[in-house]
Amino acid sequence: MDRIGSAIIDFTEAAYNLEFSDEEWLPAILKRGLPVLEHGLGVAGMRYGRPPEGGPFQLLDVHVASGREDFAERHAAALATTPPEVLREQVRPGMAGTASMDAQGHPEQLAHYTSHVDYCKDLLYTTAVDSKGSGVAIVAPL
Repeated sequence: MDRIGSAIIDFTEAAYNLEFSDEEWLPAILKRGLPVLEHGLGVAGMRYGRPPEGGPFQLLDVHVASGREDFAERHAAALATTPPEVLREQVRPGMAGTASMDAQGHPEQLAHYTSHVDYCKDLLYTTAVDSKGSGVAIVAPL
């Protein structure tokens, strides 16, 4: 098996590993996903609450696994200045792709992120949300 194929399996297995504590889980899957996700500009993840009945979006925590020295600050600033209703829409259940494709009708959303992380032009992302609204998003600037 090639290196990327093996890394994808490791990444997937880590996501389903029930031995990690809540605090260990996201950093562990980000670390395992680096060979697949890292494009030289960083990788970050966040846990959030997104109640299915439409309650308020709640950012629980953010982890940065790689990137430039100031990537954590820039990424956090982009999230902190994005209106909660926009974040809620951006992290819909089961999404994966690039921000440029997803934001075709709202280019200002990608422009907002790149105004903070100004060395990137796009963002690779994936999201997952369970039936109770507990979610995770993983992003890699491109």
